[in-house]
Amino acid sequence: MASVFIAVVGADFLLAVLALLGVHGLIVAFAVYIDDLPSLDPSQLALFGIVLVFAKYFARLYGCNHGKIIECKEAFLRLVSATTVSFFLIFVLESFALDHSPYPLIIGLSLVIFCLIQLALFYRFPLLYNLSGFCQNTLILGSGPMAENVATIMARDDNLYKFCGFVHQNEDLLSVHNGSKTTVFELLHEIVQENDIKKIVVVLKERRENLPVRDLFSCKLRGVDVIDAVTFYEQVTGKLLLEHIQPGWFVFNKGFIVNRVMFIKQRIVDVLASVLGIILSLPLFPLIALAIKLESKGPVLYRQTRVGFKEEHFQIFKFRTMREDAEQETGAIWAREDDNRVTRVGGFLRKTRLDEMPQLFNILKGDMSFVGPRPERPEFVEHLNEKIPFYSRRHAVRPGLTGWAQVMYSYGASDEDALEKLRYDLYFIKNFSLSLLALTILKTVKVVLFGKGGR
Repeated sequence: MASVFIAVVGADFLLAVLALLGVHGLIVAFAVYIDDLPSLDPSQLALFGIVLVFAKYFARLYGCNHGKIIECKEAFLRLVSATTVSFFLIFVLESFALDHSPYPLIIGLSLVIFCLIQLALFYRFPLLYNLSGFCQNTLILGSGPMAENVATIMARDDNLYKFCGFVHQNEDLLSVHNGSKTTVFELLHEIVQENDIKKIVVVLKERRENLPVRDLFSCKLRGVDVIDAVTFYEQVTGKLLLEHIQPGWFVFNKGFIVNRVMFIKQRIVDVLASVLGIILSLPLFPLIALAIKLESKGPVLYRQTRVGFKEEHFQIFKFRTMREDAEQETGAIWAREDDNRVTRVGGFLRKTRLDEMPQLFNILKGDMSFVGPRPERPEFVEHLNEKIPFYSRRHAVRPGLTGWAQVMYSYGASDEDALEKLRYDLYFIKNFSLSLLALTILKTVKVVLFGKGGR
């Protein structure tokens, strides 16, 4: 999932750079606009590509189903908005950050070309998504609730899989999707050929007894990707299907390799980023402290015991957002929507995530990282360890100021929410990499800007 996103972003960055180089080259070749036009340097090219990628990301143009004609108008408006914002942002950054003299004609023409190419590729020709490598015809081998769940995931607009039907031996299906084909295993090879199937998702409880090994092996030799339901679910949703995972799966799976080198790289980034963050945010500390003191009695900073790396306890620092006596009668409970314990200033701090700025010192100290599972209170961890299998596995990495679960799921306030967030946390640990860290940070910026998830 992260690798696909990185590939798409990389392609857009390259397209933006080529558009800028092309327009600049044409103007130089035909000697128009200005005689002493300087050559482009790498910083200008990088800035142009980065700004366009960020603009597309925040305009929610990644992850949309561009193949739907009904969405073309909305996508067009989003793309025009993104390129318009990019024009002014690039103009300002070149003038002040890079100390270059920007050329509006070059920037404008490059953005127009980039926009037109995007429209031509993704909106004007939706049939591109029916080609091999864009939209994969997918078959489900099996039946029952799990097969239904996989089919529902395929029907979503934000993936590139086309559900073509079920293949099964049991005629007593709980329900069948409209237009889907149901048949027996003996016809598997014919169904694959007739429908140009590119992927088969295996959803069988007893593989030894029911799995048509010869037919599947024959399909695989013909280029069909054969994958189990748990792996497919992980790739499409960015989380693990814990109900269908046995303990041995964690042992024999090729993921969950968090080596020392990766830890060292992450720690170096954490130290540098936390120092920079502390320096930039220090001017806000006295203003926030004054606002907290003016509204309610109590300390400015709030200390609380949390469970961290290898289940060791540490003291987390936050700006106080609740009344001083918030848990005097109730004890430790999850925060709720419209929580009357939260002050007005506290509500603003939570929405903007400013209450978490003191955790930069936790990161510098080594108790936390920038990206990782949310550090929970010992009372909650003890309860959830008893209720949810594999919950303790989330402490295999340092807890984070932000994390994959935090950006993919709303604030958790129940055992069910904790289970759902654990799916994302374990996915993060299983696929721990610099690219996933970068994707999580990008999503965090988007969440903070739009004020989602705070409670």
